[in-house]
Amino acid sequence: MQETAVKVKKVSLNWAKLIARIYEANPLVCTGCGKEIKIVAFVTHAAEIRRILSNINWPLKPPEFEPPYDLFSCDICQLVPGTKDGFPETEEQFYCDVGPDPPHWEELCDPPHQDYSDPSHSED
Repeated sequence: MQETAVKVKKVSLNWAKLIARIYEANPLVCTGCGKEIKIVAFVTHAAEIRRILSNINWPLKPPEFEPPYDLFSCDICQLVPGTKDGFPETEEQFYCDVGPDPPHWEELCDPPHQDYSDPSHSED
C-alpha cells in the first residue's frame, strides 16, 4: 500500500498564533538559535518517520498507558438523593447551657429621651 501526500497550496499560520498565546512560546522560532522556522514539508510516510525517530534516539513504539477510569460504574457522588439540595438533613441540635444568659434587647437599647429638646440653631 502506497501513501500519497496531499499538496496544500497555503498553510494557515493561525495554529502557530494560538499555540503562542496558550504556551507563551512561538512554535515557529528555533529554541537553539532563535531564528524563524519555515515549514517546508510534513512527513507522513511511516518508514520515514521511523528513520527520523531512530536517528534522534526516540522510541519507535508509543508508551503504554493505564486504561482510563470507568467513572460511570463508580459511585463517586456523595449527594443524598431525596433532599432539596443534596446535603443530608441535620438531625442534631446543640443547646448551649453554659455561660451567662444573653442580655435582653431592652437592656441593649437606650431609653427614649422624651424630655430632651434640641436647641434651635437659628438662635446662634
